[in-house]
Amino acid sequence: MAQHNWQRANPVYSWAQAASMLALAVLIQSCGEPKSVETLAQKVARAEQMSPVDPVLAEKYVRSCRGCHIIPDSGAPLTGDKAEWAKRFAAGDDQVLRNAQNGIRMMPARGLCLDCSDEELWQLTLFMSGRKATK
Repeated sequence: MAQHNWQRANPVYSWAQAASMLALAVLIQSCGEPKSVETLAQKVARAEQMSPVDPVLAEKYVRSCRGCHIIPDSGAPLTGDKAEWAKRFAAGDDQVLRNAQNGIRMMPARGLCLDCSDEELWQLTLFMSGRKATK
């Protein structure tokens, strides 16, 4: 395609042409394979298999946390479901810890782990959410 003199001298034309090419490149790149979406059954299976490495925390997790955090209908975020936990952490770490200490909605205070220290409660919460320790 031949360019006319006005096209070569017009910076708007060059900019528009570059923008069109960039948009086309982005569209072509986004045409790859769709990303796999984890099904609820896969999330539950993962939650059922997870357990803290620390044996003391593992025992407390099984006794107090696991029962609700592997059942989707409980209203509790599934263990390992980072997207659901991120919604809780959006309120801030301190609020998440207060909710664990005092209970929230159907969750009883401390998740009924009455022998959990605040630090253990926090470590269990970090484990279930898949987050790294920040405190």
